[in-house]
Amino acid sequence: MKAEYYWVRVDLALAMPPSSELFDCGMQDFNYIHSNCFEVTFELSCCKFPFASELPQEWRNNKEPLLTFIDAAHWGVKGVVRTEEGDAVLDGDVVVVGVAHNVTTSNRGEYWRMLLPGKYEMYAAAYG
Repeated sequence: MKAEYYWVRVDLALAMPPSSELFDCGMQDFNYIHSNCFEVTFELSCCKFPFASELPQEWRNNKEPLLTFIDAAHWGVKGVVRTEEGDAVLDGDVVVVGVAHNVTTSNRGEYWRMLLPGKYEMYAAAYG
């Protein structure tokens, strides 16, 4: 297991430009900075390992806020970046002017960007 862990870290270090922040963060931060992945962790009580009998009440206590948070995943914009010929743009940058973190299109040209309500200037750019 350690060999795989170190292999992944070496592979990432070779594939990405050197950066002091590359390994100075948790997995959630790494995924947000270096991919389109936005991960969160919820800790719902002070007890790390509640008894199974307490779980139904924890669900009742937190169901509505959790569902409201899930709805927030649809805030922002999403779409597909295409060439003038209609082909999907792979690995294009979707830029929101004034926001320091760009997102990258998928292999089908798809993008998604969480944004609060407001007016934004956006554009897509790609090599090729």
